[in-house]
Amino acid sequence: MEFFHYFSINQHPKNNFFIADLCYQWDQNASRRRGSGRQKITTTADDRYLLQCARRRRTLTARQLASQFSAAAGKPISRQTVSRRLHEGGLFARRPVVCVPLSPAHIRAQLHWAPEHRSWTPDHVLFTDESRFNIQNDSRRAMIWREPGTCYRATNIVERDHYRGGGCLSGRDSKERPNRPLRVRWGFRHS
Repeated sequence: MEFFHYFSINQHPKNNFFIADLCYQWDQNASRRRGSGRQKITTTADDRYLLQCARRRRTLTARQLASQFSAAAGKPISRQTVSRRLHEGGLFARRPVVCVPLSPAHIRAQLHWAPEHRSWTPDHVLFTDESRFNIQNDSRRAMIWREPGTCYRATNIVERDHYRGGGCLSGRDSKERPNRPLRVRWGFRHS
């Protein structure tokens, strides 16, 4: 290039600021030219396909989406590329809102119980120092792809029963003496 010969430097200088300064000296314009830089590996249609796949199956990881895209389009992309394209499309990996799954019988029982106990005061309630321990582990590391401000949409809520299966319930009534032995109950929750 005559630019490099004009300033008598080799063709691969290391300092980007030096290059920008030389470009400015050459044509009084240090802005990047259109089309300069590395080309994107995905097209706009590919980006739309990635967004569509992520919205259909929100629990897929970026690595799974990358392998699914590679199988469908025939060109390999990295998980970082998938994350960037989803971020550009407005999807971000977030923890889902978790709620306890309620059967129709549970909902009917709640609606029946609430009006009957509307007039209760704290004197009607027995408070205990109970602790519940779950045998199964749930680290809440599973993420979903969602848009900002949409965490309470039905598609972004995961129903999870934290105390499924067995568990241990230990406690002591608050009216009991503190030197009494601690009660421990093992049991299984039945729906």
